Amino acid sequence: MIEKTVKRANASAAQRVVKEAVSSKLKAYYDDISRQEVPQRFLDLLQDLDKAGERSE
Repeated sequence: MIEKTVKRANASAAQRVVKEAVSSKLKAYYDDISRQEVPQRFLDLLQDLDKAGERSE
């Protein structure tokens, strides 16, 4: 009985460590991407879409 409790506690601790690691990596990835400049080609495409929408109204 105690052995099962210990195994369960170890599994919970391991899950917490994994969740924290994943969370940390995702935050770092998001922070990196959010600092990058939006590519000009993408901005041009958005502008083209806006113009097309204005013409269709």
